[in-house]
Amino acid sequence: FQGEGVYEVSVNVNPRLRGRGYGPLIVGASIAHLRTIRPVTTLIAMMKKVNPRSRRAFERNGFVVQEPSRYYPRMVGRFSPDEEWYAELICGGRADAGAVRAASSPAR
Repeated sequence: FQGEGVYEVSVNVNPRLRGRGYGPLIVGASIAHLRTIRPVTTLIAMMKKVNPRSRRAFERNGFVVQEPSRYYPRMVGRFSPDEEWYAELICGGRADAGAVRAASSPAR
């Protein structure tokens, strides 16, 4: 999605360190850093349904689980609706361009 301000966020926490609250911190720090170096309009994430902690980490950072958006066709072959949740976070550009606002679609 390069050039459109749309980026995919993916996080993998070492299994020995899971359940300690690092996930939301890593997701938040990653978003904050990206927004200082790139004009971000939308962030997307896919989380495995077998890992509800991952979903909570993204939701705590403003992501909204929803039906795949207009970016979905570019992800064909990568996103498995039976096994993954799809989420988006709508941003206002660079970190100094305004507050982050979550997408308004209902969670599924």
